[in-house]
Amino acid sequence: MQIKGKIHCFFEQSGTFKKEFKKLGYEAYDYDIQNEFNETDYVIDLFKEIKNAYDNKPSIFDNITSDDLIMAFFP
Repeated sequence: MQIKGKIHCFFEQSGTFKKEFKKLGYEAYDYDIQNEFNETDYVIDLFKEIKNAYDNKPSIFDNITSDDLIMAFFP
């Protein structure tokens, strides 16, 4: 599968998957409420962002396109 856009790794603060995607040449970011490994690109409350998107309020999902891939590692 070829991904045209960015890769967004939700609930993944270690950077493990993000780094592997970058090795493959993809633009990748990770998002979590914590940054214990100093790898989290966006320290953010994803549950709040999901609720905001559901309620038609501004959220991080506004910047994610149909060419992007989201991988969610639920806690």
